[in-house]
Amino acid sequence: MRKMNLCLIGLSFIVFSCNNASDKQSSTTTTTADAQLASPSLEDLQNDDDIIWIAEKYIDCSPNFDSYTSSAEQKKQLAEIGFTEKNTIKILKYLVQDKEAPAYGRHLLTQKMIQSRDAIDCYQDAALSSLLSPKEKAKLMGHIDTIITLDPKTKQELIQVVVHSTNPEDILYFKVKHLLYYSKKEMMFKMKALAIAPMIMDYNDDLQYLGMKAMFWTSVDDLIQSPDINNIDNSWATRVYHNFSVENLKVLKGTQEIAEILDIMIEDLSNNAEDVYLAHTFDADGRQKMNPAEIRSIQSSIDTIITFDPSTFREVIQVVNNEFNGTNVKQIRLMQDWVWNHKNKSLSISYLGFKPIINRYTTAGKFINSGPVFTRRVAWDGK
Repeated sequence: MRKMNLCLIGLSFIVFSCNNASDKQSSTTTTTADAQLASPSLEDLQNDDDIIWIAEKYIDCSPNFDSYTSSAEQKKQLAEIGFTEKNTIKILKYLVQDKEAPAYGRHLLTQKMIQSRDAIDCYQDAALSSLLSPKEKAKLMGHIDTIITLDPKTKQELIQVVVHSTNPEDILYFKVKHLLYYSKKEMMFKMKALAIAPMIMDYNDDLQYLGMKAMFWTSVDDLIQSPDINNIDNSWATRVYHNFSVENLKVLKGTQEIAEILDIMIEDLSNNAEDVYLAHTFDADGRQKMNPAEIRSIQSSIDTIITFDPSTFREVIQVVNNEFNGTNVKQIRLMQDWVWNHKNKSLSISYLGFKPIINRYTTAGKFINSGPVFTRRVAWDGK
């Protein structure tokens, strides 16, 4: 793997609402920050009796990588740096602001952020408590090398100053600090993005790869609903579906483990099967609703799966147990909309829902696969 130079890129991550007076882009519509409501703060959640459990979780996500459709080279590169969870995306909008701009990297969120680097607040930590100084920030934006060579004719020294910059495509994923919490009334796990960091490769002075590290941390607008992508100011939008492990959660409210909260949710959903919206997992967005009988049977069901023997090509019929309980859920797939506002130079993340993922086994105990049990969408009850 090649060493990455910390440069212009960093600064791109402006995830705040700062209006750029020199920005010629204008719109008669309301801006994202004005039109949408921010999600509840940690303090609000702590004081809300309906929120019976809160945990903190760092999740690696990529708005540009798809586990199925990305190139083999990119999949290999991500695997080598430890990005192993399933991550898929759906591009919702990509608006070209300048038709004469270079084509390179225009579809990347990082490229859009780089173009807005002058308006960035960068922090040393995920708590956003220690703002980088202008000098420290300048280091992130790039570095300058002085190269001394000899003129082959005159034998005089030639001094060259080389400015290194980071390729936007070298930022393969982001680490996002989240709150995961449970609403008893809504029978719903929700998530709130608190801070985001572009992840880069770290090397020592001998160019030995040390692992991945956050280039810097910055804030993000976490909204309770997705911004209007028809607003011309929202120039880029992607829906991200990402699996994350339910291990290593830092519980901030409540005493239960997440398995116990999942069991509470399962019971609540079953008891309210006539009123809640759960969907099959046939499509990513959960648009095929389960009926009440199916909802009541999600705790335990049996499926018949037909596969083919690779040697004989004969049908193989397997009876699969789908046992859904809290301890059997090892991963959750989150669904989020990431939207870049060109006018405000801000990134917003809106949480849409989740899919609990279980391992499936035959009646003989043989592992078959893992996959989601259902889709639960925010505020879709009653549909």
